[in-house]
Amino acid sequence: MNIKQLISYILLWVGVILPIDTLGKTENHSVPSFFETEQSLLREKLYIHTDKPYYAAGDTIWLRGTLVNADTHSYLVKSNYIYVELWNEKDSLIERRMLKRDGLCFHNCLPLSVELPEGEYLMRAYSKYMLNFDSNYFYSHRIHIGNTTKPRPIKGRVERDYHVTFFPEGGTLLAGIPQRVAFKVQSATGYSEAVTGEIYTSDNQLLTSFQTMHDGMGSFVITPPKEMTLKAQVKAVRDGLEREFPLPTAKTKGIALCVERPTEGKLIYRLLKPIGQEHHEGLRLITHCRSRFLEEHVLGSADNGVIDISHYPDGIVHLIVCNANGEALTRRLVFVNNNQAKSHWKFSSDKPMYNTREKVRLDFILTDDTGTPLRGDFSLSITDAKTIKPNHEADNIVSNLLMTSDLKGFIENPAWYFADANDTLRTAMLDLVMLTHGWSRFNTDSLHRKPSYNLSFPIEVGQDISGRVQGIPKKEKGNMISALAFTEEGEREFATGKVQSDGSFVLTPLDIPNDRRFALKLLSKKKMGRRILVNRDTFPTLSHKEPLIMEEWMYAENKQKNYLTDGLKHYMLPDVQILSKKSSHKALKNLFVLGRVGHEEINLYNDPNRVGTALDLFDRLATERYPGYFFSPYYNSYTEANSDTESSSADGSTIEGTNWKPFWGTISRLYVNNDEYDGFHSISTALTRIQPADIERIEFVSRIETGLNDNRETIMGQNDEIVMVLFMREGFNYQDEGFDPRRIVVTPFGYSENAYFYYPIYETPKANYPSEDARTTLYWNPSIQTDIAGHCAAIFYTSDFVGNFHVVIEGVTIDGHPCRFETDIMGENRP
Repeated sequence: MNIKQLISYILLWVGVILPIDTLGKTENHSVPSFFETEQSLLREKLYIHTDKPYYAAGDTIWLRGTLVNADTHSYLVKSNYIYVELWNEKDSLIERRMLKRDGLCFHNCLPLSVELPEGEYLMRAYSKYMLNFDSNYFYSHRIHIGNTTKPRPIKGRVERDYHVTFFPEGGTLLAGIPQRVAFKVQSATGYSEAVTGEIYTSDNQLLTSFQTMHDGMGSFVITPPKEMTLKAQVKAVRDGLEREFPLPTAKTKGIALCVERPTEGKLIYRLLKPIGQEHHEGLRLITHCRSRFLEEHVLGSADNGVIDISHYPDGIVHLIVCNANGEALTRRLVFVNNNQAKSHWKFSSDKPMYNTREKVRLDFILTDDTGTPLRGDFSLSITDAKTIKPNHEADNIVSNLLMTSDLKGFIENPAWYFADANDTLRTAMLDLVMLTHGWSRFNTDSLHRKPSYNLSFPIEVGQDISGRVQGIPKKEKGNMISALAFTEEGEREFATGKVQSDGSFVLTPLDIPNDRRFALKLLSKKKMGRRILVNRDTFPTLSHKEPLIMEEWMYAENKQKNYLTDGLKHYMLPDVQILSKKSSHKALKNLFVLGRVGHEEINLYNDPNRVGTALDLFDRLATERYPGYFFSPYYNSYTEANSDTESSSADGSTIEGTNWKPFWGTISRLYVNNDEYDGFHSISTALTRIQPADIERIEFVSRIETGLNDNRETIMGQNDEIVMVLFMREGFNYQDEGFDPRRIVVTPFGYSENAYFYYPIYETPKANYPSEDARTTLYWNPSIQTDIAGHCAAIFYTSDFVGNFHVVIEGVTIDGHPCRFETDIMGENRP
């Protein structure tokens, strides 16, 4: 049994024994039961590995998605689809793709348009099941995209400001006792700011001074006096900008949990309380890592104790002090790194150095500390080290799964904390991250009450089409509805379903690749009054914790480090044979386009609750999208169009790069693809025979000239008639037959077909290849697996610009440990 078969078997087994319910009950439970319920939710984490850290317009982002159980980090998840998006600095969606599981991972690519402006972009990814929980735990990552022809527009100066937030250890600042207070400084753009400062009382008595230690974070110890407010006088290191900020009010009652780590594997805790406050009875200290319950300590009269954390799992451990009723009183986060995920990679290449267009073989062996081989599924990227400069401090699979995926807020340079587990400075700075980022993945306010969730988004194991049917009498409830897919072989039935008593239906299981059209057919004897409405695909609004807008000086610094100049627009592609024929229809040559409505806009206005046919869509466009223009398909009258002045649409926009010309008149002719509609019915009636989902784009044209004679007479009979041309999806076959409301054609949002990275194989004469091979990504494999001996290998060919090559391999082992390895291999110096 290979690794994919093993995981598939385990996934099936887990799906049987761990059903998911809505968890709406809130009766009292024990603390372990609270976390057992959390574990039963099978939350998911998603991490995306890309072939390069930054790109240029015209390049392609190759990516692999690793979806794991949020608690164990194993592959025990049931979602078979994920969604990957690319957003620009203005929070506008550039690309969205649905990826289907392929073995243990999800992989595809995002081609970048050559017209994409230079700037910072955000990649976001999630599964549908993750929509049940906080969107802060979606995967998100900032990507720089360069473009020498479209440089980043010069922005107005970002308002120069920053803010300081103070975090008393344990959550509450207590009066009269020494207590550690952490702080975090963020500029107006969301990035860290270095500052110095002093803490004063309300009567201007100096208590202490402080300064940032790493990425805008630091801490100090103060003893807050009673009944006095505290303030911080702060100065920016960069330009001396001064600001004043209040500290939290010191309380005279309460407790705060503080921790220290004097030796490896030990944790000392102390409960702080104001002098004179009575001892709390029935207190307990609860520890858990993710949704895994670890220990429960009953706190006696002593306010301190020691916890052995040497057996704790790696990651963020949450310490909670609660009362006898399970109500949380104070909390503390600590990061535990017992090196359980520590792995050793043995790496070798078949040669010490390589020349141009030369074959390379790399071998990897993965073991644990004892030398035992580890099995897992990994992605491998090999890039040109001279052109692509790796960012060793950026988020990677280890820092993401163990830290950033479990915290809200923006963490700069997360991989920096994991570069050396034995570095005491990095450990201390990592503790500042724990102090300045709140815990919110789990609601632990009351540990004796069963967690309550509304799981409105089921785990997306398969695909379906759902909706409802209007106009069916009660006596006809229970009619069947079928989904027929348009394939190369013709229409083929994929699924049937039953219309429920409320008119709803679900058609499943379906396989829905991108752009696959389905004809839904209601199996009812009568057709009048029936109407099929399909539920639209919905997606979450954008919320991200990584800032995109940078001040100009910061952007210039980032660009200097990560800017791409040459080499990304040269591709090595196999020969392509063109089989399709060029259209020979003369009527549609030399179009004078008045306006164009593209596919995206058709989808936007194709609301199934308001649009049933192309005529409904046409009415919405005429009345809502372009109210400044009058065009009607209802009459065969004609009003001369004024096309001398260029104009945009009513809201000032342009559609697909074509300026709208002001025109007023009726549609006198209709073309469907290359054929003129010449049926018995009117144009308006003809539009009721067409479903909006079948339309690729709409063009309004005039002066359709053939150029066949000297007087330039148009085939339309008049020089300025307005003609509507419908460009239909491939495979559409229009027939002028009576409209049947029992049948509707839909195109659901489907998954992108698998894309595979191409690299040349130089084993044939050099003349068969282009003159220049300037690849920056030399090799990309989204799923490379270690065998029973922990071994895997890769073979690729160098390009024409040989220097050092940077190798990155990362993924998750079968038992849930994230692993990453990177190194350089040598090539001959470039000319």
